[in-house]
Amino acid sequence: MTHDYLISLIRTAVPAAVGALLAWLASQAGTVLDADSSTALTAGVVALAMAGYYALGRVSWIMAWGGPVSRVAR
Repeated sequence: MTHDYLISLIRTAVPAAVGALLAWLASQAGTVLDADSSTALTAGVVALAMAGYYALGRVSWIMAWGGPVSRVAR
């Protein structure tokens, strides 16, 4: 159970960190926006980056190890 808990924390924290990093990199690119547009764009980029990273992680996990269903069935 502890192992599964740690895996779930990693699957949550890593996409959040990557999303935040990508949003920070976008802000450092020198694009000048008003405050409201900047806030909305940052929130959108973070959400999309997290969703994309999570989806990529799930697909790679399923392709590499068969996912949690196959692991339990073994």
